[in-house]
Parts: sequence; C-alpha cells; structure tokens
Amino acid sequence: MRALPIVKKGKLNCTTNYDEIIPKIRLKCKDLIGNCYWNNEPFECCDQFLPVITENGVCFIVNSLHTVKKDGEKLKMISNRKLGPGKLAFTAYESIKLFIHSPEDLPYVNHPQEEKFKVSWGLSFMMKFQVKDIENDPLLKQVDIKQRNCRFPDENNLKVYNVYSYSACIVNCRAEAQLKMCNCTPHYLKIPGTPVCGIEGLGCITEHSEIFRALKTHDFNKLGLVCNCIPSCTEPEYTVLSKEIEPLTIEEQNDNDDLKYDSKLIIALDRLPNERLKRNVVRSRMDLIVSIGGTLGLFLGVSLLSIVEIIYFFVVWTHKPQSITNNVKSKKQAHRPIQNINNLPFLH
Repeated sequence: MRALPIVKKGKLNCTTNYDEIIPKIRLKCKDLIGNCYWNNEPFECCDQFLPVITENGVCFIVNSLHTVKKDGEKLKMISNRKLGPGKLAFTAYESIKLFIHSPEDLPYVNHPQEEKFKVSWGLSFMMKFQVKDIENDPLLKQVDIKQRNCRFPDENNLKVYNVYSYSACIVNCRAEAQLKMCNCTPHYLKIPGTPVCGIEGLGCITEHSEIFRALKTHDFNKLGLVCNCIPSCTEPEYTVLSKEIEPLTIEEQNDNDDLKYDSKLIIALDRLPNERLKRNVVRSRMDLIVSIGGTLGLFLGVSLLSIVEIIYFFVVWTHKPQSITNNVKSKKQAHRPIQNINNLPFLH
C-alpha cells in the first residue's frame, strides 16, 4: 500500500495585485504582431498599435482616441481619391482576436459579431469592408443632448474611460452594476475611488456573469442589464463585405522556417465611401429669435428696435441720476427773465 500525504487546511497566500501579475503573463506587442504595412508603406507596429485595457484584456489599437502617443504623431491612415482605398497588412505571431471599430469605440463583450474575428495560427486572412461616414452640422453642439440623442466624444460623463462612445458607456454601466452587486470592480474596469475585487469579488462577478453580460430594455422580462446609453454623434457605420480565410501556401510558409506558423492578415477598404449620413439642425436659437420677431411684427407691429426703445425708456428715462436732473434745473434758472418792453431805455 502507498501512503498519501496529509494536506493541512489553511489559507493560501494569494496576492491581489493584478497589475503586477498581468504584465508577466500576457504577451507584449512585439511578441504578438509585426511586419506592419499601410498602403504598402512599412511602419513600426508597436509605435502605432498602443495598449488599451478593455473587458477582453489588453488590446493593441491603432489610431484610437483612448490612447496618447508620447513621441510623435499617430499614423495618418487616410483614404481619398488621390491615395485610393486604404489597406492595412501585418503578421500575427499568435492566435488573435481581431476587432474593427471607430476611433472612439472599444472592443467589449457585446461587440457586434460581424465586426470581430478569431484568427488562428498558419492562416491567411483577408477582410474587406465599407464605411458610411457621418457629418454633423456645426450648430449641433448647441442642441441639448437629450434632444439630439447622441454625444460627442468630448462630452464624456463616464467614470471608466475619458472619451465617450456607445461601447464605453456599456462598459461603464456594467462596472457600476458589478460595484452595486459585488461591492467591488474588477481590475480591468476600475472606477476611481472604489475597491478592486479580490478572489471573493471575482467569484461574485463570475457567479452573476449571465446578468452582467446580457443587455435588455425596460419592457423585457429577462436577465440582463438596462443601460441607458445613447450612440456617439461621430461614430461611422461599418459593413463587412467579404472575409477570406485560407491556410498559408507552401511559398508563404517557406519564406521563413522559424515563423512558418504565423498568420498573414490584410484589412482593406473595398472602395471609397459613396454615401454619407448627415445630421442637420432644423431650427437653431437664432431661427427661434427670428421667428418670434416675425410673429410680433406681423400681429403687433413690434420690431426688435421697438423692444430696445421700450427697454431704453423704462431703464434710462425713468431712472435718471439726481445730478443730471439738478443740472438741468440749474440751467433753466440761469436764463434771464424777459423784461417789460415799456421799461427799455432806448424807447424813451
């Protein structure tokens, strides 16, 4: 017979400093992607793909409003009639999840299925998409947010991120729900001034994950969160037109024996946009003033000049300073009275 060792019960000395543990486990940018090209022009991948903490972990995003490049400008990924549709190509050294989204948007749990892809080792991946841009009237910012039903990225009211977008609002809503139900927020969704979840807190979030992951409206009787998030005013619409996934050819594998399991990815704009959505302000504040003035002039014969004259009459003429009144009286008293014409000397 074989004796089994006796295990004593006790508490494990587990650290909760996840910010120290995660960098040791997760791959860095240079170990994940490389050989980046924009319109066949090479650029340094990790100088442009900058890390952002999301619900899906640390994501490396190019040209995001949530990242700040300290040394130099961000990559100008411009598509126009002169340069043609843009094309981004790079190599993935590991299996990755690929997301496409607007500059203010973020990858999140409820990301649209048609805008996220999983690319395994040794594949050639090509995706073509079309974009429908949104143009806003310059007067749109003067309209109340509830009336226009959208927010600009700088009109931020969130606690988790500094730039507003619909996805960032959903993530913020989920973090507040986790704080309310589990009395903490996970390390990847920190709300300033709130406790970070330990082992028990993460267990609570996992236990209620079905509620946190699903979204619903007020009139639906099912598990999920009700997040009153409005869309971004500048977020364009993306439509994936085609997706091709094939194993690497023998020639591509023989280019480098050490990297034969890499994946080659190409993300290209199929054609330049030929359609654009525009938000127009039907009536601005100036239009309101003009309409009121026209109505008063039509029915009462009153103009803007008449209103100014009325205000001037009641404010200035009825509230004259005492010194001005006294001065006018003194000037009146300074005039000599007219003498009797019979007493003039030259008439005698």
